[in-house]
Amino acid sequence: MGNDVSAICAKVIKKFPAIELNVIAVDPMQVRSHVLSEQADIGFGISLFSGNHELTIADGYSFDVACVASPNLNCRDKVLTLDEVRGMLQISARFMKQTSREDTHNLSSRNIYSNSSKNTLQLLGQVDAWAMVPEFLCSQQLGDGQLDKIYISSTASKRPNQWSTEISWLTAKPVNPAMEYVINQFVQLGNR
Repeated sequence: MGNDVSAICAKVIKKFPAIELNVIAVDPMQVRSHVLSEQADIGFGISLFSGNHELTIADGYSFDVACVASPNLNCRDKVLTLDEVRGMLQISARFMKQTSREDTHNLSSRNIYSNSSKNTLQLLGQVDAWAMVPEFLCSQQLGDGQLDKIYISSTASKRPNQWSTEISWLTAKPVNPAMEYVINQFVQLGNR
């Protein structure tokens, strides 16, 4: 969930002490599904790059995406060619395949799919592979040498790839004061 989201939950509980708050951690594809089925009033997750006529979607924060690799691949701080990357095992974000955007994400000819960045980072500790993950989630592993940062383009070290998050809620459902408060808190989160 992350410290920022936990802090928002704490503020909500303090401001609305009688609220029943359910925090559900799911993969990016399930966030919208939970909102559409009313299992959740508000969804917060990685942007799926498309709209849905039943949902209102607001922009959340953006974050840098790092290409990281198992240290066994001996690629620390190297700029790799696409030919080099194609021969390596890639742990890919499952939601990219589910939204038919794997051509923008899968650069290797061999892929394992993961539905969470946490699982991806754990796999990288066990498997000689590389992946694209939110940099703020792996900065510690990069700093202590558990992972190596790699670059797929020569400009990536100067201008990293960025993804963004989204906040979603049912358009047909009236926004109550607690929902409005949560939405406003999410919108105020800074970019990573």
